[in-house]
Amino acid sequence: MPFTQTQTSLPLSDSDLQVLRHWFFEMALSFLLLGVQVTLSIGVLCVFVTQGFPLSKSRLALFFVTIMMLFLSLSYLVMTIEFIIVQIPLNGYNPPDSREVIPLITGLEIGLNLMERLNYVIGDIVVVWRAWVLFPRRLLVKIALSICLLGSFVGTSLDFQLLVKRSMENLNDFGNKTEVLILVVPLIFTNLTATALIGFKAW
Repeated sequence: MPFTQTQTSLPLSDSDLQVLRHWFFEMALSFLLLGVQVTLSIGVLCVFVTQGFPLSKSRLALFFVTIMMLFLSLSYLVMTIEFIIVQIPLNGYNPPDSREVIPLITGLEIGLNLMERLNYVIGDIVVVWRAWVLFPRRLLVKIALSICLLGSFVGTSLDFQLLVKRSMENLNDFGNKTEVLILVVPLIFTNLTATALIGFKAW
């Protein structure tokens, strides 16, 4: 008796393959970066344990920040996987009702951007703290660092609020260049200022 099989779907189109390649690359890069971060975090924690450093408030704070950044990165990766899984049925022959899927995609998009921006801000806090402790009696330096960090907070908060507003109105609206600068410029300026002060002190 000859074996017959009914093909239930057509071969993937070029656009489908391009979407899959994009997803695979995104996931591979996310896992790679998380692996690097996990390795560095474990290295930092091992140094604290094996070297027998006294657990001062600053080291406890650094330990807490390291764990928090690792948790945020892991949350970002999990939400990215969920974001991709939710989108897969939309590319099928019988996609689900968009009224049910779009709110979920919007929520995941907002959550992903929140995790990302929290990591940015915490990274700036760590760099500013390192510069801060090197200048314990320099009031002008502390004022400058405080202003820079405040700028990072304001820029990140404003950018996130604009992103939430755009996502709720139109999920495909990625904003303009001006809105991108609201996030990027304060973060980079704060990082450069703190790094320059650390380099000056080390020199």
